[in-house]
Amino acid sequence: MKTKTIAAPDAVPNRFLRAEDWSDPRYSTLRGEINEFYRTTLRGLPHPSHARHPETIVTHWSREWEYPWTVLNARLEPGMSVADLGCGGSPVLPYVIRELGCVGAGVDLTLVSPNRKHTLRGFSAHPSESYPEARWLERSMDDTGLESGTLDRALCISVLEHVTEELAASTLREMRRILKPDGLALITTDVDGAHRTLSVPFQRIIELAAEEGLVLHGSSDFDVPPPDDRPGTYDVVGLVFNIQN
Repeated sequence: MKTKTIAAPDAVPNRFLRAEDWSDPRYSTLRGEINEFYRTTLRGLPHPSHARHPETIVTHWSREWEYPWTVLNARLEPGMSVADLGCGGSPVLPYVIRELGCVGAGVDLTLVSPNRKHTLRGFSAHPSESYPEARWLERSMDDTGLESGTLDRALCISVLEHVTEELAASTLREMRRILKPDGLALITTDVDGAHRTLSVPFQRIIELAAEEGLVLHGSSDFDVPPPDDRPGTYDVVGLVFNIQN
């Protein structure tokens, strides 16, 4: 199977969302591809929560940055093993399996949406029926059941800030356990917003990760960008971790 070639990762992967990302061809190309994949292959429904221009949103305004950020900065290659913890109805794992030749597992306590609609909160039916290429595990993200030291990449997209600090810490511990020695953990997190339910700030996630033997990989810039309405808010941060030697 022919696989796609992904553009170069960010020079500074650990950072806030910035307006410039929307005009960056690396981001805009991936955003379009993932949205199309979500809409046609997975038959996902729009999820325009809190968007200033909801008619343009296919998944979720922040995911249209978070998903391309994840694919770019995971440095994926064909055959790599990937797990998406707290995956919900995300298109990321199916996309990297189908388009990039990876193998992987999606882990979530609830994989099927309660209203039987495919949104970011879950699939319309069990994903093993519609997307058997992946392994789907209905388990807690801090107890995946995956074998130790077997994964190249562990993802957790916009989840850890919404759970208890105890669960965030145990999930980070689980990510370290399942990763190979040279593996990477990629995490995105909301930072603020009255519409959010935030329990763990991103600075604390970095501290908890260090306690579990995970340290930031690559350059960091956590200066808050100036206000700009393209796309309107900057309350999302991306974090890449490697195992501390």
